Amino acid sequence: MTEAPLFVKTYDLVVWLTQRTLTFPKQHRFGLAARIMEQAHRALESVTLALRGFERIENVERADAAFALLRVYLRLARDLELLRSQQLFHAIERIEELGKMLGGWQKKLYERELTGPGNARGLEPRQSRRQLEQ
Repeated sequence: MTEAPLFVKTYDLVVWLTQRTLTFPKQHRFGLAARIMEQAHRALESVTLALRGFERIENVERADAAFALLRVYLRLARDLELLRSQQLFHAIERIEELGKMLGGWQKKLYERELTGPGNARGLEPRQSRRQLEQ
């Protein structure tokens, strides 16, 4: 069985980030490195759950938000000279690629939500069924 490219690329990014953050000095390992890894794991968890069909729209949005925060933390790591520019560019390129994949999937999910039989209640593109029920 082959795994979804989105999962494989996210997983590979998490492995790569783990290897990089392990080299951070002790003073940053439990602060910035932990935040980087927290967002990387959040993205991986969200992608995995979305691919498994659990709250797809919400998990795709969570993954997208995690990648956005990851960009900020990686930039901070570069500014603190914990990552080389080349490493930052590598990570940002991977994140942008994943963002495009997520964006395409997100668009399809919203279109399906808007045109599907469950749209009799007038869902907006960024509203989930759960939001309407509250």
